[in-house]
Amino acid sequence: MNCPKCGKQNADGAKFCIKCGSSLEGPASNADASPALAAVPEEQSILKNKIFLVALAVVFIVLAAGGISSSSQSTPSGAVKKMIKSIEAGNYSSYRNSYSAEGLEMANTLSFDLKVFLEESKKKVEQKEGIKEIEITKETIKGDEAEVCYKIEYGNKSIEETCDDLVKENGDWKIPF
Repeated sequence: MNCPKCGKQNADGAKFCIKCGSSLEGPASNADASPALAAVPEEQSILKNKIFLVALAVVFIVLAAGGISSSSQSTPSGAVKKMIKSIEAGNYSSYRNSYSAEGLEMANTLSFDLKVFLEESKKKVEQKEGIKEIEITKETIKGDEAEVCYKIEYGNKSIEETCDDLVKENGDWKIPF
């Protein structure tokens, strides 16, 4: 199915365009949605949680670095900084560009709305009273894959430790969905 806004070819049954994020559904109800998509709510919930943690980590890294001005995706750190800046600014286009093409296709297949997720991510950081400190504990690059581990301390004194994977796509580091 072609996107009515940008013309990008999308998978049959997709609800959002993998290129511009526009809805591929008309005003009709979701009653005719694919039965396969109706069977993924638990997987979608798990995916939302993982994406939230990745987005949150990116926000923390940028804030800890004092608003670093570089937005390069030529290193895993640059990709993370770019994603954090897009979350802070609410810049959907930049945020969406932080994900790999395969990740965007998966989000589309699962009808995962990145715009809504971006808004929710900003709110969750605010609920934890912002980011107090981010400590990167490990960064490993192996070929076209990387892993970045970090510890986040929020303003409300809660702490999270996590690791995120990145993939190199056309010379840029991207977050795989």
